[in-house]
Amino acid sequence: AKYLAENLPFTGTVLFLFQPNEEHGLGAKAMIKDGLISQFQPEEVYGIHNLPGAPLGEISSRTGTICASESLFEFEIFGQGGHASMPQVGVDAILVGAELVQALQNIVARKLAPSTGAVVSVTEFITDGQRNVLPGHALLKGDTRSFTAQDRAEIERLMRRIAKGIASAHDVRIDVRFATEFMETVNAAEQVKVAMQAAGGISDKVIPERGQMSFSEDFGCLSHEIPGCFLLLGNGCDYPHSQPLHASDYEFNEDALTLGAAFWARLVSERLPKKDA
Repeated sequence: AKYLAENLPFTGTVLFLFQPNEEHGLGAKAMIKDGLISQFQPEEVYGIHNLPGAPLGEISSRTGTICASESLFEFEIFGQGGHASMPQVGVDAILVGAELVQALQNIVARKLAPSTGAVVSVTEFITDGQRNVLPGHALLKGDTRSFTAQDRAEIERLMRRIAKGIASAHDVRIDVRFATEFMETVNAAEQVKVAMQAAGGISDKVIPERGQMSFSEDFGCLSHEIPGCFLLLGNGCDYPHSQPLHASDYEFNEDALTLGAAFWARLVSERLPKKDA
């Protein structure tokens, strides 16, 4: 910001967005609700995320969907608990839940085309059972990713249908909750073009059509409202810069800071008109 204010004679306005609470998918929504768009009326938006395991300075993006949506789901099973020695008296919620876990994997494996790249993961299985008590209540929680709103809606539809069928087979109640925390992050063609052009001025490692990323990004809320481009900046291939995001031994490569700042300066200088133009 200091460099742009002192060195570049451009005409226009550059907004710096310091976005909170991205990990929970709430930051961009809160900023929009607080008047980011209505008050400042930005015409385009850009964001950079570091990418461990990619060479330092590599800048990549793609037109269209670059990051998946994330939807959280819960299945609450209401069976009938009982003694472990007499399972026929009640309805074991673990058995019902286990069947549900297996059936949910059929959504990606057999109901969606392999090219969708969708993911369905059950991440928690909580019951009220004891060492000799079969549980009558179980809660399954999980996470699903998809690259289109259509696939996201189809996953929810199939989840509800599977739960209804299994509930009927075991004569139990299964409540389903499905909530999308992050929408898909979609890049606009024009913004990708100019971002890649600016990247080429500071890096010899530019990938304009990289593969889609299965992680989700709050930036998707912004690019849904404003034409934008989300980019990935290589964090390095050496340890610990190559460790996965959120790993306990991951380390951000501070050498990437100057590269990111240089990209922003070049993007502004190329995108906004000069004062004497």
